[in-house]
Amino acid sequence: MARGKQNSEPEEDDLERAPWEDGAMAVVDVTSVPVEVVHKNCLSNDLTLRLTYIKGLASAATRANKRELTKLLEVLGPLLEDEAVGVRLETLQQLQQLAKLAHATVAPDDVCEAVEDALEAQIRPSLDPGGGGGGGRSGAAGTGALPMVREELLATLDAACAALGPPRAAPLLMRLHRAASAAVEKAGGVGAPGAGGGGGKAGGDAMLMALSLAAVAVRHLPAERGGLEVAALAGRMGRHGDLRVREAVAGVLPRLYERYAASPGALDDLFSAYEPLCSDSVWSVKQAAARAVGELAQLCGGSAAAGGGTTAAPAAAEQRADSFQSRLLVQLLLGCLLPSKSQWVVTAARQQLGPAIAALRPGPAALAECLPPLLEAFCAAAAAVGQGAVEVKRAAAESFADVAVKAGAQHWPQLQPAFARLLASSDGPTLCSLLAAASEAAAEAAVAVVSGPLLEVLRSRLHLVAPAASGALAGLLEVCPAELQREMLQVLPTLSAPPAAGTGRCGDWRPRLSLAASLHAVVRAVAPAAGPDAAAEVARCALALCADPVWAVRRAAAEQVGRILADAVPPADAAGALRIAQAQEISASSSHGPVLQDAAAAGQLPRSTGPADTRHDMARGDDGTDSSCSTRREPEEGAAPAGLQRRQTGDGGPAGEGDPGGRTQRSGGSGESAANAAAGARAPEEAPLLSAASAASESLAGYGGDAVLGITGSQWSWVLRALGVAGAEPVGGGGGGSGDGREAAAAQGSEGGEQAGDSLAALAVIGPWLRSVSGQHSRADKMLLAACCRGAFAQARKGGADAV
Repeated sequence: MARGKQNSEPEEDDLERAPWEDGAMAVVDVTSVPVEVVHKNCLSNDLTLRLTYIKGLASAATRANKRELTKLLEVLGPLLEDEAVGVRLETLQQLQQLAKLAHATVAPDDVCEAVEDALEAQIRPSLDPGGGGGGGRSGAAGTGALPMVREELLATLDAACAALGPPRAAPLLMRLHRAASAAVEKAGGVGAPGAGGGGGKAGGDAMLMALSLAAVAVRHLPAERGGLEVAALAGRMGRHGDLRVREAVAGVLPRLYERYAASPGALDDLFSAYEPLCSDSVWSVKQAAARAVGELAQLCGGSAAAGGGTTAAPAAAEQRADSFQSRLLVQLLLGCLLPSKSQWVVTAARQQLGPAIAALRPGPAALAECLPPLLEAFCAAAAAVGQGAVEVKRAAAESFADVAVKAGAQHWPQLQPAFARLLASSDGPTLCSLLAAASEAAAEAAVAVVSGPLLEVLRSRLHLVAPAASGALAGLLEVCPAELQREMLQVLPTLSAPPAAGTGRCGDWRPRLSLAASLHAVVRAVAPAAGPDAAAEVARCALALCADPVWAVRRAAAEQVGRILADAVPPADAAGALRIAQAQEISASSSHGPVLQDAAAAGQLPRSTGPADTRHDMARGDDGTDSSCSTRREPEEGAAPAGLQRRQTGDGGPAGEGDPGGRTQRSGGSGESAANAAAGARAPEEAPLLSAASAASESLAGYGGDAVLGITGSQWSWVLRALGVAGAEPVGGGGGGSGDGREAAAAQGSEGGEQAGDSLAALAVIGPWLRSVSGQHSRADKMLLAACCRGAFAQARKGGADAV
């Protein structure tokens, strides 16, 4: 019985409790509670209350008077020394917010000073190996040595310096730098120059903190205000006895000198710190030095452009950059790191060969001296075997395009064997990287790159390279001759095929999405050279993707189908297409639908059947359904779409009918001008299509009431014209008016079809699909048709921008 009483739930009483009591903090908005409540609970003995109300500290400071603000700022010290790590981390987050919101308080200078003092009080002990931050303290204060606290402290310092601005940040950073410099020089502490280091793990931790502090300081200090002095501190730390410090120095050197490469003496200081690391006795230090070669090569090459217009003549700056690049790549990379006895160092050096070649300056001196030996080493790395060979080949494949572009066509015979060896790899990431780079490399020697091993990889190992092949196909086809284009198009059916059995309903859909988004570029690449059959093959692939089980793939394919159709049957009014597309984009990205409708009613924008809100697409599932559209008013049976009705009548109707606010009557002085304003800008070419639109209105009535489509009368006219040019029976075919509509559409589309040339072959394939989705009333088909229209008019906008 006693046990039953203990396990029974406590009885509820009738006492009224404050919102922050009994675990109710989850519903308390701590950014709006009174300032005294925030102050009281930040000092509470309850850890939950402290963690909850600390989040409202910065917000309370903006609402506090001078006395309350002073009391809030006094809380920062105890919170930063709290025994709970979570409290310290949350307080550091609030320091960032206080620095950003200082201008909104009653005493901005006091807030800035409090933030600076709090940060300095926390960082200084971490720079002293005998202090608490270096591990000498225990308990609550000793948590400053935890990596998570140090990382958050440095992030807070970085954000606070950016918010405080250079006038206040520079003095703070220089005070901290002097503390770090004093720690470096401290005899018996962290290793004075020439002493070889010391201090054990505490000394190493202090030096790592000083190095991280320097990396933050150089982001906010210009060279003339101490930036170079801060960066030079790394040179002294490079001789520390703790190998962790030397490894960190090698990795951080490019960041330290990134802003100062053009300053006089900066690269000299850089190399004086870097060269000892390349000949260090510990392999991990040399490995870290090797991994920094690519960034340092870019730094040296960029110093010429940065310094050419300031302190030195352009020729002198270029000569200086060439000399430093040669010193780095020939003497250190090829002469010191690659011949190392450690396989780990050699692997890291080989991985940097591609980035090093890509960073070479285009001048003849650098290319003549550095390029030949680097290319030879790069080709040898592509044939690497044994330990680390996979990583080396992946790095070579990722940088192969940059190497081929930098080397030029004259060096392709030297690179071709390396290319073939990389293609012989069975590693999927290597092949994908190489295929993605092949389109750029093919610009130098298209037939040699695409034919042979690459084509064999596409045929036999397409399952390994499908993600890269889908995205790189258009670029490869663009640089290939016609016969190679036809061979490469043989992989299209496999790339666009639905998921195989056993891979789930959707399978790996991202390669199909990438392919669907590039179909228009593929058609444009193959149509001029490979002819109409190739364009028709791509069109069949597009229709296969329009039936994909994944909605995102179907929508992307339908938009590309619209772009393909726009090449064969361009919209009649490119300027009107641009206005429509712009109106749809604004309506989709803002909440100003009524404003746009008012503008459309006034004739400033073309009217549509509804707001073209593409945000509904994101909420739709694979079946195309959208519950949010279920309450939309459907049109009466037999009624034409609203946009077609407006174009047929040429009138917005009297005030209160179709124009409830009387906007049409106010927009113009005469009845004719009011009608024109209500109808919007109408291209002269659309007049023959109005009869076709009227004939098809009954069949299209199911679309008119769905406001989410946003299909305008011009877009419906374009659909009818595309059906006429394709030779397909327009929607509503069989009726008395459909024949006239087909003739009008064909007459309007003949000129665009002659200009499109081979795109008519694709149009002939797409025509039956377009008629099918135009005649169906399911929401999925409606959405596909809307996506097709958006793609077509987006293509017209791209081509009609100059006309506008």
